[in-house]
Amino acid sequence: MASVRIYVEDRDGEWVAKLQLESLKINDRYSIVDRNGSTPTPVDGVHRINALGGGGFGAVVRAKEVPVGLTRAIKLLGDGSYLFEESDTGSNLFIREIRLTNERPYKHIIPIRRHFEFDHFFVIGCPDGISGDVVTEFASSSSPQLRFPAKRIQGNLYAVLWRKPSARVIVVGTESNERLDKSTPVDAADAERWLRHAWALLSGAEVPRPPDYVGKCRRCRFNIPNGCPFPREKRVPNVTEMTTIATAF
Repeated sequence: MASVRIYVEDRDGEWVAKLQLESLKINDRYSIVDRNGSTPTPVDGVHRINALGGGGFGAVVRAKEVPVGLTRAIKLLGDGSYLFEESDTGSNLFIREIRLTNERPYKHIIPIRRHFEFDHFFVIGCPDGISGDVVTEFASSSSPQLRFPAKRIQGNLYAVLWRKPSARVIVVGTESNERLDKSTPVDAADAERWLRHAWALLSGAEVPRPPDYVGKCRRCRFNIPNGCPFPREKRVPNVTEMTTIATAF
């Protein structure tokens, strides 16, 4: 029987061998497949599997749940039973993850997150949907036309980070039947431009543009109770104030 070698993509885009298994089958329940859903042909007695993602302790792979015929994402851990040992402080991350998962209303649905380093940022990605060639972002709003541009920026950023060729954004109205649904090709230059603009604002190199009139502040979550000086003082908060506002929220 052919063995299995799991590969994980590193930050440089190189595929690195992470785990070795004896078979594609796991407890007669799961059958591991490649990230694109195909079953690989063994080469020199080894099945090569490209993982969906990975980290310091293992990899997340695509698998078919044989009894029900559904596709799942499962986490495979390397050797080390110590990973599940509870510490004196209760800070074991695996134990904490299990507890948080069990607290979710839908325990079989867990977001797939990735962390990307970009200069001064760690960008944490959690798209609403991912398929073979598109990242999907969804939102509901009382003003879909106003919400759409921001979701388009977010969707494009995720498409770049997940290396997908396009981003789909869907915004539906909460007070109307309006529905905006548009797919656009990925634009890496635009994603980088927005990240650099964000850093310029956070570092104080640029000043945020104030709202056109104070009335727009009424629905802002960073309004007077959270410390924004604009509604009363008609001035944009400085970097220190922005940090205090964001931390308090």
